[in-house]
Amino acid sequence: MAYRDYIHTPVTPRDIRWGLQQGAVAGIVAGIVFAAFEMAASAFMMGAEAFFMPLRMIGAIALGPEALDPGYPLLTASIAGVVVHLILAIAYGIVFGEIAAMLQGEQPSSVSAASLDSPCGSSISM
Repeated sequence: MAYRDYIHTPVTPRDIRWGLQQGAVAGIVAGIVFAAFEMAASAFMMGAEAFFMPLRMIGAIALGPEALDPGYPLLTASIAGVVVHLILAIAYGIVFGEIAAMLQGEQPSSVSAASLDSPCGSSISM
């Protein structure tokens, strides 16, 4: 098993900080990219007037169903949507970053030290 050595690697406070920082940054970047794609896709599929609907739907998590009403102020619903979306993206990014920090393990000293198990059972050096 290729990852058996990495499972029991101790996690240091430095690894935890790394996971928090990298996870938060990755969450922000992924959240912005996902929100932009979702807004573009909704405008493409339902027309230009639906461009801000994903932000309204995300804002409705905090503001309630009245945020989905077209008469509700778009700026309020959009700001709430961005804030909620980024908080969730950062939270999920931190969880992923901490899992990555725990699985990171010790890095091999050289590329030739790493090996992969082939389906035939023999080891192939990289």
